Amino acid sequence: MNRTKGLKQAANDRGRHLHYSPGACPYEPYLSPEIMEEWNHNKEDIDTLSAAAAVLEKAVAHYRNRGEAERLKLAGALMELAGLDQQREDQQEALNHYQESLSVLQQLPLSQAATPMIKVLKQMGSLHYEMQHFPETARCFEEALGLSGQSTTSPSGPAKLEAAAMATLAAAIRMAPATTGHGQSGRHAARRLTTLAEQYLNGVDKEEGYLVDKQQGELRAQLGVLKRLL
Repeated sequence: MNRTKGLKQAANDRGRHLHYSPGACPYEPYLSPEIMEEWNHNKEDIDTLSAAAAVLEKAVAHYRNRGEAERLKLAGALMELAGLDQQREDQQEALNHYQESLSVLQQLPLSQAATPMIKVLKQMGSLHYEMQHFPETARCFEEALGLSGQSTTSPSGPAKLEAAAMATLAAAIRMAPATTGHGQSGRHAARRLTTLAEQYLNGVDKEEGYLVDKQQGELRAQLGVLKRLL
């Protein structure tokens, strides 16, 4: 870590303490017994983002040397580390860790990796959007939606709304070249995504509550605008 980056992270750590129940470790599923023992021994001192990141970095280094049996834990530790990077406002490092987590998961059978892959892709897509990497945002969200569509488990109402929101945003991004006359591929993709968003919205139960109804109405309004443009 260079001096400038270290100073920035130190500044971002100031006043940013971890919050978890006494005796609990939010990263326990991704820590080896030895590292978990170290956490328990030093937990009073692990109260900043950088301190927690240092523990996760040890876990990542540990699992990198453990072979196929620990691939899921390696991917999980990398994903949690990326989340801490984001909180420390190191977007590029977060992106690197999300990408490595995704690469690890892609080496595993889909039956094991689908759920964490969906989570990583959602988080990567949101980070790309923050960084104004719009084509990458659409790609990540579309991949997450594709994996979600293969699931045999029915998603909850909030999960359907999240999927509809991803599809709506991806459609808006795909429309950009289409609306400026750069071919039909973007327009076709946008139509497909708006249809998918509507399917998710139509699947939300009416008994989900006021906030869900409000979000559903907002998304329907956005889709209406996109469909008029198509």
